[in-house]
Amino acid sequence: MTYRITNDSIIVSRSSMFLTIDSIIRKDTILYKAKVDYNTIDNIDSLQLTNLRNDYYNKCILITSGNEYFVSIKTKKGVKSIHLHHYYLKQVEDLIAEINKLLPEKYAVRYLSEATEQNCN
Repeated sequence: MTYRITNDSIIVSRSSMFLTIDSIIRKDTILYKAKVDYNTIDNIDSLQLTNLRNDYYNKCILITSGNEYFVSIKTKKGVKSIHLHHYYLKQVEDLIAEINKLLPEKYAVRYLSEATEQNCN
């Protein structure tokens, strides 16, 4: 699932891909959409997510294993997309806590814990 936050809404969607003889077609289905208040946006802005890299990979987990997280955020500070492959970051944990406050339980994001091993070489 993809979770997208704009200045006034949160959108949860799922992407599907279909193969045809000559192309690949991607279809996004919106599963949930809700308004977001200014306090939530301010809380998210204070996380300074624009300072994070775009991609994080956990070298302790095979690329074909683990959990994938894609977060796209559009706030007053601009647009930020972050991809994490089974990687823990405190700022992302805080972001997910803010997101989960806005969502019904069935769409809540399950994130890793601080104890996640990720310093393998």
